[in-house]
Amino acid sequence: RIQILFEMARTEDLDEVNAWLSKFCSDNPNKYEKEDSPFRVNEYYVNQKELPGACMDWASTYLHKLDCPLKFKIVLAYHIAKEVELLDINQNFTQHNADKGSQILAAEVARCVFNKVHQVCHRWHAAYQATKELPYFVREYMLDDKKLLSGACADQNRRRKMEDRYIVIPSINNLLQLDGKDAGFFGVYDGHGGIDAVQYTLQHLHLSVCQSTYYPHDIAKALEQGFTDTDTNFVAKAGRENLRSGTTSVVIMITPTDLYCAWVGDSLAILARNQTYVSIMSPHKPEREDEKKRIEDLGGCEIQS
Repeated sequence: RIQILFEMARTEDLDEVNAWLSKFCSDNPNKYEKEDSPFRVNEYYVNQKELPGACMDWASTYLHKLDCPLKFKIVLAYHIAKEVELLDINQNFTQHNADKGSQILAAEVARCVFNKVHQVCHRWHAAYQATKELPYFVREYMLDDKKLLSGACADQNRRRKMEDRYIVIPSINNLLQLDGKDAGFFGVYDGHGGIDAVQYTLQHLHLSVCQSTYYPHDIAKALEQGFTDTDTNFVAKAGRENLRSGTTSVVIMITPTDLYCAWVGDSLAILARNQTYVSIMSPHKPEREDEKKRIEDLGGCEIQS
């Protein structure tokens, strides 16, 4: 079970970021030297299109384990992923298959990401020691007083594995350096039957939405296209790699003037204030007649367990 709560934020202080960078550089070398990865990389292969989202996710997960401040973790992971994209990944880590095409070895690229985390942190810390300033894009993102302050919690309960994920990006246009009015992106993904689908959605849905030709002038259509493209791309990946898992998705995007909600499956989003709430969506539950009909029209059936 995952919950995301948010309210308007005040300008964020950079002292915590500077303290974290100092501690990280004091405790860690400027190169990732351990033989083992800090966590298990779920993917075995990624393709070129999947690389940006995967690299950002691996960097973010590693930084989370290092107790990196949340807002700084988001912008740091994004710029680490951009730097890894500039490396000659294809020449060193690509396997060619007549049936599946060119595929990149995920674990090898992930080690490049971990190494880049160390390099970038040491580089930014050295620059701060010399100038008393972080890179301009970090300051611009961290000091944006129009961002939303958010909080998230997750509870695995008694399940053997945690198959739920969430994403919080309070200022996605600022992060991705896109034009147009800014928006916050918040998503909860409830995986089932494994973590492949939920991990893929976590890595790619927000990027697919922002890469839509409708974004940012028509966010509703951009969300629809982003959901459709992510589903299509995962189905293709599942066919190549014999994956069988699935996930629900519920996304909230908030601009200075509007709130958008998009979803597939039965995860829930509500608008609440002062212990009262307003329903802003209707989850896709099989008890709904239209949802039951959709399932049956596709050759499926409802099973009570």
